[in-house]
Amino acid sequence: MGRLNSMILTEPTYFNLSFSIVRPTLAIVESDDQQDAIIRLESRLTYLERHIEEQDREIYRQSEQLLKLTRESENLRNRLQSMADAKDMPSDERPPHY
Repeated sequence: MGRLNSMILTEPTYFNLSFSIVRPTLAIVESDDQQDAIIRLESRLTYLERHIEEQDREIYRQSEQLLKLTRESENLRNRLQSMADAKDMPSDERPPHY
């Protein structure tokens, strides 16, 4: 209740919303403590938004790197398979020098 006591309510003000509906709201005059709290919250929100953007960029970079490595792995697998097919040597047969 202490927070409510620090707010001063003024006469209702009216805002015209996009659907042509007029709704009454109360304009609230805030104390310095509330202003400080709002500023801290806005600062935290700004930090979190920046952090999310950085994470998004890093996730994108890692997904591109993963895609590149997956392609390279597939290419190496295909090359290895083509080399094995070119030898025409059964995999269980011993090489001649044994």
